[in-house]
Amino acid sequence: MRWLRDLRGKDWLPALLLGAAGIGEVLVADAPPAPGLQILYVIAAAWAILTRRTSPMLSAGVFLAATIVVSVGAVPIQMLTIGITFTVLPFFCAMELTGRRLVLALGALLLAVAIRSAADPAEDWGAALVDQGFVALAAAAGGVVAHYRRRVEQVAQTAAARVDEALELERTRIARELHDIVGHGMGVMVIQADSVRHLLAPGQDEVRAALVSIEQTGRESLRELRRLLGLLRADEASAASLAPPPNLDALGDLIESVRRSGLPVDLRVDGVPQAMSQGQELTAYRVVQEALTNVLRHAGHARARVRIIHDDHEMHLEIADDGRRRAGTVELGRGLLGLRERVRLYDGTFTAGPEGRCWVVRVTLPLDRSVTP
Repeated sequence: MRWLRDLRGKDWLPALLLGAAGIGEVLVADAPPAPGLQILYVIAAAWAILTRRTSPMLSAGVFLAATIVVSVGAVPIQMLTIGITFTVLPFFCAMELTGRRLVLALGALLLAVAIRSAADPAEDWGAALVDQGFVALAAAAGGVVAHYRRRVEQVAQTAAARVDEALELERTRIARELHDIVGHGMGVMVIQADSVRHLLAPGQDEVRAALVSIEQTGRESLRELRRLLGLLRADEASAASLAPPPNLDALGDLIESVRRSGLPVDLRVDGVPQAMSQGQELTAYRVVQEALTNVLRHAGHARARVRIIHDDHEMHLEIADDGRRRAGTVELGRGLLGLRERVRLYDGTFTAGPEGRCWVVRVTLPLDRSVTP
């Protein structure tokens, strides 16, 4: 049974405690009528508490049936255990059920309260109405909790969808730029193969055939790349799509542009620059670009510093600012999430967040030893 498989420790413990307390109430009562029937009623209440989360509608139905049986067979005694059950069950029914199922479950519990009150000659209708009110209040509380729980789930789902969208957009952007890099490299290979072929001496037919094959394969691959790029750039301006991908040499122009926008930026470079792939240089450029753009957007009056550290194995980037961010801007936005995806592509590390009074973005990119200067 599914409801049995879904039970957890937090379901069993309250049920066991409630059952033990209820049986104790029956045993210490002064000559209770039909004690065996009263104990069965407690067991039914404990079972209803046990399944209140996994099968609340069935719990309400079973508890109603047990109330009918004990009310017909004997006068129900007043027990705290049963009162707790009449409060807990409507709360969980309102939390877990909606629509017609909720109406049926609450109707069953209200009917159980009415039957129990009618079977007890010591209880007047005023007390019965109070009991009905407690059931309604418990159901209302459960409804409020369910409403806020759904709101939290919706917010979480919306946030997750935005993260996925940001990552997808950045992956598409990365694909465009990497296609540019790969396409440029393949174009150079085709030109070089063609040049070498024309320099061959007569009789080098095997080498010539190999070079012709390289040219043909390269040209065909370039055609396929252009088709893919046409799809990726359907939403881009043609002038922008023809611009070469930026690299570390373009950082100076970027920082000057940011300074002209009104943000003071200090640039510091330590170490000797090492050979990096075009993709890694592009990633480093995008990190600085996005981080400074976020300072302009969110940090108000601020001062930024960009530090680049080169060593024999890695390149380290640190972009920090001392501005005060507006409420709601201290979490990673779409741009920074995209940067994290870029850095991960090259096995790097990415962190961003507040440190003291500053917001700091740190990136480490391991050097690709296959790249020659």
